[in-house]
Amino acid sequence: MKRMMGLFASLLCLALTSCSHLHKSGLTAELVTRAHQIDIFNPDDMDRVLASDPASLSEEQFYQYERAIISGYSGSGGHFLEGSQIAWLREAEAAFQARGIRLKDRWQRGYAIADSYLNYQRYDHAYEEFKAIHDQAGMELAEWFMHNKGIKSGVVNIREYPGKIPCQASENTRAVDEWRSFVAYFKGPVYRYDRRTRSHAIIYAPEDKYDWCDSLRFNGRQLVISLRDDAGVFEFDNKTHEIAERPNLTVSDLIEIHMLAHPNLPLPLEEQAQ
Repeated sequence: MKRMMGLFASLLCLALTSCSHLHKSGLTAELVTRAHQIDIFNPDDMDRVLASDPASLSEEQFYQYERAIISGYSGSGGHFLEGSQIAWLREAEAAFQARGIRLKDRWQRGYAIADSYLNYQRYDHAYEEFKAIHDQAGMELAEWFMHNKGIKSGVVNIREYPGKIPCQASENTRAVDEWRSFVAYFKGPVYRYDRRTRSHAIIYAPEDKYDWCDSLRFNGRQLVISLRDDAGVFEFDNKTHEIAERPNLTVSDLIEIHMLAHPNLPLPLEEQAQ
C-alpha cells in the first residue's frame, strides 16, 4: 500500500512539474490521431489547433493544420486570418527553422497573411508581407491604399512603376487612346498603362473589392469610372490626377457633357484594346 502511495505521489509530482508541457503536447497528440478529421467549421477544433505546440509537430502534421487554418478563414472574398492564426503560423515557421527544416509553400502562406491584412485595411502590414514574398501587384495596391484610402474627391496620389501591369486577375473592361490604356480588373483596381514610357500606375481602387469597375470611358483627358451595381460613378482627370464622385450622373451623361465641352476630343477606342 505504501509502495502504491509512493508511486502515486511520484506521478503526481511529475504531472505538476510538467503540466504546461503536457497540456500542449496532449492537445497535439489528440489532434495528431484525428488530423484528417479536423472540422474547419467547428470552433472547438480550431481552438485546439491553435493551442497545439508547433514545435512538436511533424512537417506533415503542420501542413494539415496550416491547410485547416487557411481554408477555415478564407472564401470568395479572399483571406481573413486574424492575429491568433497569423501568430501560430509564424511560431510554427520559427520552430521548424530552429530545427533546420525549411517549410514548403512559403509564398502561398505569405500571400494568405498579406491578403488578410489587406482585407482588414491594415495596409502597412499588408505592404510588408507582400514585399517579403515579392508580390509586386500586392505591394502596389497596399501602397495605393496607404496614400489614398477612402478618397472620393481630391488629387489622387499616384506612383508610376516601370514595366507592364502586374495584376493577374481577369480583365473586366478597358478604354484606350493612341498612347494610354486604362484597364479595370475583377475585384481589383483600375490601372493606367503608358505605351510611350512603358510604365503603369494604379489610379483608382474600391475599398470594397465587390464594388469593382465594370465600365470605363475616356475622351482624351477625363476618364469615367463606373462601378458595378450602382456603387458609384467617378470622373478622373488624367492630367491633374483629380478625382470626383458624380452620384447623380450616369456614364452616358458624363460622356455627353464632355463631348459638349470638348468637341474635338475623341470618344474612347475600346475596339483598339489589343
